[in-house]
Amino acid sequence: MRAYAEHTRSLLESSGSRDGALQAAVGSPTPEDYELMGRMERSILVHAGLRPEDVLLDIGCGSGRLAVHLAGWLEGPYLGTDVVQALLDQASKACNRPDWRFEKVSGLTVPTETESIDMACAFSVFTHLRHEESYLYMRDIYRALKPGARLVFSFLEFRVPDVWHVLEESVESLGKNAVLNQFMSIDAVEVFARHLGFQLLEVHHGDEAFIPLGDRSHGAGSDAELRSFGQSVAIYRKPPRRPFENTIRF
Repeated sequence: MRAYAEHTRSLLESSGSRDGALQAAVGSPTPEDYELMGRMERSILVHAGLRPEDVLLDIGCGSGRLAVHLAGWLEGPYLGTDVVQALLDQASKACNRPDWRFEKVSGLTVPTETESIDMACAFSVFTHLRHEESYLYMRDIYRALKPGARLVFSFLEFRVPDVWHVLEESVESLGKNAVLNQFMSIDAVEVFARHLGFQLLEVHHGDEAFIPLGDRSHGAGSDAELRSFGQSVAIYRKPPRRPFENTIRF
């Protein structure tokens, strides 16, 4: 987390454009890429079942790449978290939603009540954490989700050719105070789900074209272009309560 904050600070100091630096800090080298990735993230959440009235937790929201594409559609509460205040300030400004929360965090927990969230997303978050840290984070996300709610997250997968350069760049940066890039295998995704109590609903490889853009990403139409995301995507579900089950224990 400290390395990521330092990375953002370095970009802000070296760039002639504050907006460009804050876009690059979340992995988008150009405004066009920033726009496209935000649209795809939104479409993935709609694919996963996000509804306009839902309560959304956006972990690692960055400078609002996803949030700006939800601002005119999501009617329910939104909580965006990140470890860098400059990114949160940019996201809040870009969204112009006074009713939304943008909160700085420093640990592996989410600042929300138990069973209060309809959907959580973590795009390119667990890619920068050790597996033990990701597991702890997911455990607290499970606590925060309502029964039947979903966690959508992206991860780096060795089998996807387009992300292999990330490993090579990590090799070159060994011994430096660089941002951690962590790969995760499908079997790890499956085992994490089982031990945490999640149901694994879907896994999409990073080179799989499954994301609808265009009208279908807004819930209508059938001729939308399908795109791949680069990182692989998994969808977990916290099991729904059984009929007549309640939280009262005697």
